[in-house]
Amino acid sequence: VSGAAGLSDASGLTLTVATVGSLSLTAAGSTVLQSLSSDAAVSVVLSAGDLTVGSVLATGQAVSLSVAGAVLDGDAGVDITSEALSITAGSIAAASDALDTDVARLTLSVTGESHLSESNSLTLTSATVGGLNLSTGGAAELPSITAQGSLSVTVASGDLAVGRITATGQNVSLSVAGRVVDGDDAVDITAQSLNITASAVGSATDALDTQVEALSLILGAGGAYIS
Repeated sequence: VSGAAGLSDASGLTLTVATVGSLSLTAAGSTVLQSLSSDAAVSVVLSAGDLTVGSVLATGQAVSLSVAGAVLDGDAGVDITSEALSITAGSIAAASDALDTDVARLTLSVTGESHLSESNSLTLTSATVGGLNLSTGGAAELPSITAQGSLSVTVASGDLAVGRITATGQNVSLSVAGRVVDGDDAVDITAQSLNITASAVGSATDALDTQVEALSLILGAGGAYIS
């Protein structure tokens, strides 16, 4: 379909292969997206059931997923490629099989745990999650995260800029190839315990602001500036 495609299903469906100008899909049961390519925005809304994602390719576009149940990883490759990705769901993937993404900006509203693996750099614009396990291949920015469970972020290359992480009573673990830097003027991390492995934390002119009860650091030559 060269133009916009609109689909509504009273139960669930399997979208085996689709090439569309844009897609708006609603369903009332578990749905599988095996292979979807779109030249414009993609919106999927499930009022019941899980969404299994094989490949959604929407380069430079926005993808929005609103799922009553879980968003699940459907294959071994990249599951979603887009400029912006927004997910509202009960949970995302699993610790043993994360959702694989190639996106620039991500927004999450998830009641349960979220497990995501981003292949490049990422800005997590905002996130409200039960718990979060996030890995990125490039630099990451975390302007605003609220977590009801533990939070783990791994950055394989580049720095991690932290705006605000609120995980009251929980554990926060940051493993960063580069520096952990202060992303704003407020308290950056609120948690029960904070574990950081990085080349450096903060700077002499802009310390990382924390409100934690236990702190563990493994650092490179850059040292740590923490307030």
